[in-house]
Amino acid sequence: MITVKDWSKQHCCPAMQEHSEHRCADHANRSECGDALIEYVEKWDCYGLIVHDGGSSIVKIQFCPWCGSKLRDLSDLYFTRLEELGIEVFSAENIPEAFRSSLWWRDETDC
Repeated sequence: MITVKDWSKQHCCPAMQEHSEHRCADHANRSECGDALIEYVEKWDCYGLIVHDGGSSIVKIQFCPWCGSKLRDLSDLYFTRLEELGIEVFSAENIPEAFRSSLWWRDETDC
């Protein structure tokens, strides 16, 4: 069984790092910048293509567009863990502090 702690916490390649960390001097919000292509969601350890429609939507991707590496996505595991804790209504008041960031998977021992 793979443990989350065994997984690298770095981007798969320099291009992915550059694109997922791109910041524009003209746009405070990355979703408004046409040069911002990739969003990294640390809470779920996943990547997505930014949908530039004025909102904050992304289309999750499974492979790096530059190096072809398989990308992680812990979003399903996130919701499974919350359901195991008896949390079925997802609101700010119901989510434990550790699940409001990447702490929940960085501290995991098994997945």
